[in-house]
Amino acid sequence: MSAEQHGTPKKLTVYSVNLNTMKKTELAHFELHDGKVKATFKSPSYKSEIEEGLYDRGKMVKVKDGERFMQVLENTYVTSSAVTVERA
Repeated sequence: MSAEQHGTPKKLTVYSVNLNTMKKTELAHFELHDGKVKATFKSPSYKSEIEEGLYDRGKMVKVKDGERFMQVLENTYVTSSAVTVERA
């Protein structure tokens, strides 16, 4: 396993999952480079959700938080069956 597999992910793709067909639809792709996250959104509603930030341990984490955002994003939907995050 590479160091990335244990550490902060460099690329993440977020999908919604149709629970009837298990078909995945891409919502967004995130890439960490030089401490900054480049976000490419396919879903305007998901973009709005992410722009508000992700709640982690009492704090809001936003895309501008770079590496921390990638760590939080990867763990945000772990218990969700309708959304999945995959390392690219």
